Order: sequence, then structure tokens, then C-alpha cells
Amino acid sequence: MTKNPFYILVLYYQTLRYLSLNQITFKIINIFKIIFFQFFSKFYYWLNFKKIKPEEISDITLEWPFEVKKKDYKNIKKYSFNFLNQKIQFESNIEWKNNKIFKNNLLWQYNLNYHNFLLSLIHDKSTNAESKSLLIQEIITDWINKNDLKNNKYDNNIWNSYVVSNRIISWVKLYTHFNNFFDQDFKKKFLSSLRFQLKYLNHNLEYHLRANHLLENSFALIFGSVLFNDKKIFEKGQLILNSQLKEQIMIDGAHFELSPMYHQHISHRLLDLYYFLDCSDIINPNIKNLIKSKLSIMLGWLEKITFSNGDIPTVNDCSFGIYPSTRDILNYASNIDIEPNLDRLCESGYRFKKKNKYELFFDSAQIGPAFNPGHGHNDVFNFILYIEKIPFIVDTGTSTYNFSKRRLKEKSTSSHNTVSINGQEQSEIWSNFRVAKRVNPKIIQENDHQIIAQYISLQKNIYHQREINFYESKILLKDVVNNDHLNYSYLHFHPSIDIEVRENSIMTSMAEIKFSGFKEIKVEDYSYAEGFNLLKNSKKLKMIFSKESLIEINIFDQNKSKN
Repeated sequence: MTKNPFYILVLYYQTLRYLSLNQITFKIINIFKIIFFQFFSKFYYWLNFKKIKPEEISDITLEWPFEVKKKDYKNIKKYSFNFLNQKIQFESNIEWKNNKIFKNNLLWQYNLNYHNFLLSLIHDKSTNAESKSLLIQEIITDWINKNDLKNNKYDNNIWNSYVVSNRIISWVKLYTHFNNFFDQDFKKKFLSSLRFQLKYLNHNLEYHLRANHLLENSFALIFGSVLFNDKKIFEKGQLILNSQLKEQIMIDGAHFELSPMYHQHISHRLLDLYYFLDCSDIINPNIKNLIKSKLSIMLGWLEKITFSNGDIPTVNDCSFGIYPSTRDILNYASNIDIEPNLDRLCESGYRFKKKNKYELFFDSAQIGPAFNPGHGHNDVFNFILYIEKIPFIVDTGTSTYNFSKRRLKEKSTSSHNTVSINGQEQSEIWSNFRVAKRVNPKIIQENDHQIIAQYISLQKNIYHQREINFYESKILLKDVVNNDHLNYSYLHFHPSIDIEVRENSIMTSMAEIKFSGFKEIKVEDYSYAEGFNLLKNSKKLKMIFSKESLIEINIFDQNKSKN
């Protein structure tokens, strides 16, 4: 990004103009709150801390039907953790806020402090409940001793409201499962800390960010308030949840940030919340009915955009294996009598075509909600193609949230299977989670066999139109750009696909791709993100055309060999 001060001011203006006055106000308030806590956290602790007795809280004991995988008792006992495909083993104790370790790995530190990893002990069968509860008590006691605000300096990464929300939910779930195995002294310490964190969150909700952060805050408020029988916080959490579900869940069930990964997370959270409320003494049919109705269309959307092999499209900020799979989520929902119910994809701008030989995902969506498009990519008219349940043409994916060249590259137009007009980016993504000017794509015609979509470029009076025609064994992609400049079209192949370059075509074992209207076709290397911090070498095509091009993908019969 250029360092021209005037241009940077313009970018800030083009970014901030989409924010509401409330958002800007809460952002300023949030900055002053962080400063306040850095200097007066002990005073805040003294005002808000209260010792809690176990008999003051709800008597709820739950099994939690969904099984959290990936971690196990032995590794946790060794202080060995693998988050985001990065393994760290601490020596004698867990370092919750080691600046050397977490300097360029903030998301890993967040995951450690969510305490989600302890939930895997609920279903771990390698040891007994007493041993698991002792390990939980040891780790949480260590966290309280090193991070409470009575004796420790305020750390915004530990007390970030999104992190606190995750931790509250984890602790509530742990307590409702293991409370009969916890000793009384630990219960008092644990519940007092949990109660304080709930109050802290109630005072520090993320109104400046909104979107999935505020939704996560509302989940935590409800989980915590039910445990502590706090009607005031419960009502507040319910009001936020009600307003945010209505705002954030689109007509076709998509979460409006349009990341299938975050959609999985929010669906799982809502399932847990529905189950928790169903097992509690809270008699409030309105909130349960709202959750159930939203879940029904959210599950329907998730089911419709998931490939037959279980993969989700890794569009926008999205990666495999971070949250429960679509299959696991649908099974969980079925176990508590919630079924997916959605007629068709519409408002989200995503489309999914299934034929006998292939499945194609198409993205004609906005970059995200206008006031928070931080998880969006320059991927308008991007598509992903699976043949016989095998990934063929793929999205580059997401491997990092760290502000870096790699982060900006993964968000760029050239990292997606679409067109860069005159070599320019579609929208002005200029930082980790910031977007200035952005385009407005629309589907202008569609039926079972065809999609035609168009957007007006940020460059004056120039548009890109992509037309896709679907046949049983063939796909035609026609791109039209109404200018005489050189435009760049990209196709990214999965690492498992070997390609052979021929004259005006590419041959693979699964399909032949023919090209018309291109001035030049280059094969280049690129790094495919198999997950966070997991890159694998693969091949992509960079093709140059002016005005009009045609890509024809002819899919072979399953047993047909390459000619």
C-alpha cells in the first residue's frame, strides 16, 4: 500500500463513511476504556468483584451431546497445544501471555485463552472424570492466579471481549458437566472469577464492531446469566441476540459476513444455546422459538453450500477444520429435533449447482456487511469446482490473520478464480480487516442451467459480466469486460491435480479445459492454503484477454483416461 499521506486519508474516509455514528462513538469509547483498564483495573476489580457461593447459582448438570475433538487428556496434561495447525508445548506451566511467543501469533493466544480445549475432556474416554476434573481445576486455577485483575496487570489480549465471551461459554459448559467433581474451594474461586468476567463483559460489549463479535457477546451473556440466575443480564443478552439474529441472518439463512467457517461456528453456538435453555429453568418460549426458526434456515443454507465430500467453500476468511463440520452440526441439530429447512439460495449471492459428475459453487455476493466487511475478499464471480467429490478448481483459501503480504495476497483478486479488470483489484482492501471503496455485484439472470451476473468496476464506466452455462458434462464460462485494456483471468488448481499444457487447452485426468479469446496463457506456481499455517505448492493459470473470453470445461466420464 502506498504511504502517500493524502491517499491514506482518502482510504480512511472511504472506510469510515460506511460506519454508523454509533459505531464510531463506541469505537472512541472503547479506546478510552482500554486506557482506563491499563491504569485503573484494580479499582474496577474492587468495585465489581463479589465472592460467589455455589448454592447461589442454578443447579444444572448436563452431558453436552456434541463431542469436541482434536485435543486429549494426555496432551493437555503435558501442556501441549495445537491451535491453527501450530503446536506449542510449554515446559513447567502454561504461559498465557508470553509476548515473545505471541508477538506475531495473536490468534493462537486467543485460542489458548478461550479455554475451548478443555471442553474436549467432556468426551475424552482415556481417563476417569475425577482425573479430568483435577486437570481442569489445575489449569483454571493457574489462569485465575496469573490473570485476574486483583493481582495482575491488565492485558487486552486476555480481556478482549470476544476472548472473554468464548471463555465464559467454555467455563459454563465445564461447570455444568463437572461441578459434582469440583472441590468446594475451587468452586468458590471459579464461580467468583466467572461472575466477575460476566460483569466485565456486560460493561464492555463490542458495539463498535457488531457483527459476529456482538453476537458472541450475547451468547456469553445468556449462558452466564442463566447459570447465575441474573434476570437483568439475561434480558439484556436476549434483546441483543434478538436484534442481531434479525440483522445478521439473511433471508436464505446465510450469516451476513458470508464466511462458511463462521457460519458453522454460529450455528454450533446456537445449537448449544438452544440445548442449554431447554435444560434450564428458564421459561421463555420466545427466545427458543427465535433460535429454532433461525437455525432451521441457517442449517438449510449450510447444507446447500457444502460439497458432497463434506468440504465447505473456503471463500472470504474461511479454512477447513476450525469449527465443527457441516455433518456434525446437522447430526447435533437432528438429535435435539431441529431440521434444516430452506427452499433455495437467494439473498446471500452464493449459488451451488449439482450435476451427476460435478458440483460448482459460485460467488456473486457483496464483500460483506457495509459497516464491517473485514472478513471479505476480492472474490466477486469466483467459483469452486469439485468433480466426482474431488476438489479440482479451488479457492486459494486463508492461512493467516496476521497483517502481512501473505494476508493481503490471499484477499486479492488474483488469488481467486475470477477476473481482474486492467490488472486492478475489485474493491479497495487495504489492511487486515479494512475495505474502502467496494463493488456491488448482482445476478441479472438465472435458471437451472445458467447464471449471468454483473458488477460495475471502481474504474469509471467499466463493467465485468460473467455468464456460466451448466451442462451434464460441460461448463461454459464467458467473461465480458467493456474496455480495450488487458484483463487478467485466473484459475487455481488443487495440489492433487496435474496439468498438461496444450495449444489453447489444458489437459488433466479429470477434465479438459479449452480457451478462446485469450492473448496469452501462463502456468504459474501458487501456495494453496490447506488450513491456517498450512501451505502447499500448486499450479494456477494466469490468462490475458481484452473485452471477451470463453472457458470451456469438459468433464470426463469417471473411468475415462487422459488422451
